[in-house]
Amino acid sequence: MYRTLKTSVAIMLIAFLAGAYASAAPDLGLAPEQKARMKDLMQSTRQQTQTLRQTLDDRRHQLMRVYGEYSLKTDKARSLNRDINDFQLRLLNANLDSQLGIRGILNREQFTQFNELVRRPRGRHGPGEMLEDEKGMPFGPKEFGPLSMSQPQKENMKRLWRKSRERPNAAIEAIKTKSADLETLYHNYDLDGAKARAAIRDLNTAQKQLLDARLRLQVEMRHSLTEDQFNRLRDAMEQRMKNWRMQRGEPHHGLER
Repeated sequence: MYRTLKTSVAIMLIAFLAGAYASAAPDLGLAPEQKARMKDLMQSTRQQTQTLRQTLDDRRHQLMRVYGEYSLKTDKARSLNRDINDFQLRLLNANLDSQLGIRGILNREQFTQFNELVRRPRGRHGPGEMLEDEKGMPFGPKEFGPLSMSQPQKENMKRLWRKSRERPNAAIEAIKTKSADLETLYHNYDLDGAKARAAIRDLNTAQKQLLDARLRLQVEMRHSLTEDQFNRLRDAMEQRMKNWRMQRGEPHHGLER
């Protein structure tokens, strides 16, 4: 629950498009006017998404701080979830606008060559999927032992742990399916904008459902644990995440409480 939610792959795809264009431009046979228009498109898209990304990251950090307190402010969490979902939608739409813009600059042959450069490796996430733990609680029954829980508490936490894996599955599968649908549309030069926007709406709905499921889990967890138990579990998970990031050579930003 304390793992920092990472940026939507939609943003990463935009950044990759810009990088791929910069390296591929000489090989696409672009006219000077095409090069200038592509450069302007990539720069404007990057500027737009950078602002959105920064605001989205801020809202996610705020949400993690709310989830780090035993006295859960559910109204604040719901408000942040709405903001997060809104910025996810804006980023997905920015990605689509960039895709449509590319097709207004490149001809079919140039797009086909460019498309080959930006195809994602097999097994990577598609547009809209989140680079975050999709399995529910980032802990399991083995972490419950040191908390000195009663038997009913243990049973309740095990039940929540199982629900945390089962309940979001429909939303996660919808995210994956709609991401794959978008990716298929984006690989076609004759991009159907209406279909893409419909897929984005469905994808964003699934993203909201996943956020809502995780909020329900946070509420229910506090019904099972005392404040001391919750704080000990939170601190243990924070240390575990710090160690995991250090092993990967990644910076770790602890919860600000």
